[in-house]
Amino acid sequence: MSGCGSDSESSAPQPDLTSVPAGLHWNSFQGIAIPAGEDGPATNGVAATGYRQTPQGAALAAIAHTVRLSTADNTTWAHITNAEVAPGPARDAWTLARARVKIAQPADPATAPRILGYQITSYQPERATVNAVSVYPDTSLAATAIAVVWQRGDWRLELPDPASTTPTVSAIGSVPTDGFVRLEGTR
Repeated sequence: MSGCGSDSESSAPQPDLTSVPAGLHWNSFQGIAIPAGEDGPATNGVAATGYRQTPQGAALAAIAHTVRLSTADNTTWAHITNAEVAPGPARDAWTLARARVKIAQPADPATAPRILGYQITSYQPERATVNAVSVYPDTSLAATAIAVVWQRGDWRLELPDPASTTPTVSAIGSVPTDGFVRLEGTR
C-alpha cells in the first residue's frame, strides 16, 4: 500500500539568499547611493517600484524603500509612502509623524552612511526580513532590521508596529559573516 505523503523534505530548490544581485549598480537618492540590479527596481523615478519576487529583489527593495522613506523631501514623501509602503496602522502613524517634519535638502555626504550589504534573516515568497548594514564616516557600523511584504505585485516596506519599543537600528561591532552579501565593493 502506498502513502500520499513522504517523510523526506521537498525536493524544490531552496532560494539562494547569499548571491549578489545580478547586474548590481548604484542609484543616488537624496545624496545616498542605493543598490539596484536586475531584480529591481524596474522604475526608478520619484518612487522605486517593480522588484522581482526573489530574495535579491526583497533585499534591494528593503534597502531602497528604507533609504527613500527616511530621506524623501517635502515634495516627494507622500508619493513614496503610497508607492513603497504597505498600508496599515503603522503607515498611518508614520504618515502623521512625517507630516510634521521638514526635509528640504539631500543628505550631507560628510555624515551620510554608506550601505555595505545585507543579510536576509528570513525569506518566504510573501514576506522577507533583511538586516541592512551601513558604515558611517566615523567607521561605526549599524544594522537596520527591515521587513518587506509582497503586495500588488511588488515588494513593499512593512513598517514596525507603532507600539513596538524594539529598535530597528542597532550599533554593531563588526560586519556579519554568516550569510552576509557584501555590496560595497561593487560601486
